Amino acid sequence: MKTTLLVFLSAFLLPVYAAEYNSIRPLLMEAIAAPTGHAAGTITGQFAENFKRMSGSGMPVFANVTTVHVFEEEGCRRLNLHLKQSGVITTEGKPADFDISYGINLCRDGNPPAGIM
Repeated sequence: MKTTLLVFLSAFLLPVYAAEYNSIRPLLMEAIAAPTGHAAGTITGQFAENFKRMSGSGMPVFANVTTVHVFEEEGCRRLNLHLKQSGVITTEGKPADFDISYGINLCRDGNPPAGIM
């Protein structure tokens, strides 16, 4: 019974990052196009390799993009890009999660909204 409950709860409590993206850009574009304004996945490719090299952790790099604001200009959004990686060694020598977020003004055409700098 305990094992079944744990498996059941894990399905709801743990994030699922089934999609893989070779770079950040396709993930951002998917969030702009999504009716929910959200996209998430595992980052692979050169970006992930550089991230892993800088962090010193070989664990996957997870990304979550949410829409913070919808601009009047068609297809333009203010996005929050949140990156997370486990197993990053702290200055105390202990593994921990590393999180960083970026705010990005972006349109479907890949440019920032007109008049926003």
